[in-house]
Amino acid sequence: MAMIECKECKNQVSSKAATCPHCGTKIGPTAEELQYGIALILVILLFAGFWLFGGSDDEPPAVASNTVAEAPQPPAGWLALDRSDEMQAQRRAFIDQLQAEGILHRVEKPTRYPRIYVGPAWAPLAVDDKRLFLNSVLTYYFAEDPEADAAILRDRLDGRDVGRYSFQYGLELF
Repeated sequence: MAMIECKECKNQVSSKAATCPHCGTKIGPTAEELQYGIALILVILLFAGFWLFGGSDDEPPAVASNTVAEAPQPPAGWLALDRSDEMQAQRRAFIDQLQAEGILHRVEKPTRYPRIYVGPAWAPLAVDDKRLFLNSVLTYYFAEDPEADAAILRDRLDGRDVGRYSFQYGLELF
């Protein structure tokens, strides 16, 4: 039990006392101390809100522990990626082939991260094939925009997120 000073009569009072036994003044925080505490709580809540809700909906979700495949390392010579028109045309043709085979429904890039809508032939594929196909699609977009280092996977029927792929973390399915 600590002794504190009464704010009114300046005598020593137990910190657990509800009132001062000498003058009857209520022991507790002042209005100024309460305002300071409330302001501090509001600032903390404000920062927590920005931290939790500050990102856009197009950001890939945080990495969870249920990653399907090991994260692949960027290919050798990543900085010297072939960005030529011919190589981009080959990548685009491969994406078109994946769409024609029903593996991908469509691919769009309205923001930083491409959105890959998976088709009906996606589900039965082996994980290694999914990684290979997604790496090719993402490389196509990365060659045009180096900030496009991750892709969002969406269901073609309802548009909900079903996974993501990034060069850093690999394939993650939800």
